Amino acid sequence: YLSGYVQPDGLENLSISPFALKDKLVELIGREAELARQGRRAAIWAKMNSLTEREVIEAGQAFELGGG
Repeated sequence: YLSGYVQPDGLENLSISPFALKDKLVELIGREAELARQGRRAAIWAKMNSLTEREVIEAGQAFELGGG
């Protein structure tokens, strides 16, 4: 849980918006796209309240349309 009451364990993949989240998402989508192009298993699971960053949307669409 991310709250002021509990010290979370194992958050090595945490990115904070607006500082690094967009770049990190584009990087991770690109990594999955590369796996798909190599014929390896690739998937993206994401849960968010809202997605408005054009660069992230376009990277996701490119992944969906064939791995990059």
